[in-house]
Amino acid sequence: MLENRGLAGKLPEELSYLSSLKVLELAQNKLTGQIPPELGSLNNLEVLSLADNFFDSTIPANVFGLASVESLNLSNNKFTGQIPSFRSINLNTKELDVSSNLLTGNFPTALNLFTNLGKELTERKQTLS
Repeated sequence: MLENRGLAGKLPEELSYLSSLKVLELAQNKLTGQIPPELGSLNNLEVLSLADNFFDSTIPANVFGLASVESLNLSNNKFTGQIPSFRSINLNTKELDVSSNLLTGNFPTALNLFTNLGKELTERKQTLS
């Protein structure tokens, strides 16, 4: 775990070479720029936490569709754009937190059909602007 370690700069696309990686927790650092779309190829990733950084681009749609992801926390950044349609989001996801960003538009109502996304989704949906 590399949370709160003072890491700064951009996330390297070479992280996508770590094909067996299951947990990537980089919350509470000073990471900037965008999430490399190449991270969407990490099919064994179960937890991705990039909360409390300074990312400031759109969220790559393939990050929402990571094959094994159960927990996706991208809160407290400066992400822009809209959340991809529900078809892009992995059905096995149990936690999805995109609160406290600069996202626009409506939260996809079809996400209410995802039985694994429980109370956490309801709470986070209310905080989107």
